[in-house]
Amino acid sequence: MDEIVCANTAFRYWRCPPQVHDLYPRLPSSDDGWRTLSQAPFVTDVLKTPIIAVASPGCCNHHSGLRSTIRWEGASDTGTTTDTHLGFSVVSAGRF
Repeated sequence: MDEIVCANTAFRYWRCPPQVHDLYPRLPSSDDGWRTLSQAPFVTDVLKTPIIAVASPGCCNHHSGLRSTIRWEGASDTGTTTDTHLGFSVVSAGRF
């Protein structure tokens, strides 16, 4: 999953203890389809759906039962996001 998650999805990620994050495998890529991603154990157990992510510039917003996007131009600024070992980036705890 090559996304920057934010809002409630980021909140659920930060609320989950790091020891629990380490128990889960890397998430599948969003190129494999959002249905596959939504069925990954970490998503079903911790993040829940819809996954709320930052929309890339020039991209249209998506809203469905599996994902929603929010337009935020400052998401790519240094120090705003943190990369995870699960294969996605998350908005830093003080930013959402």
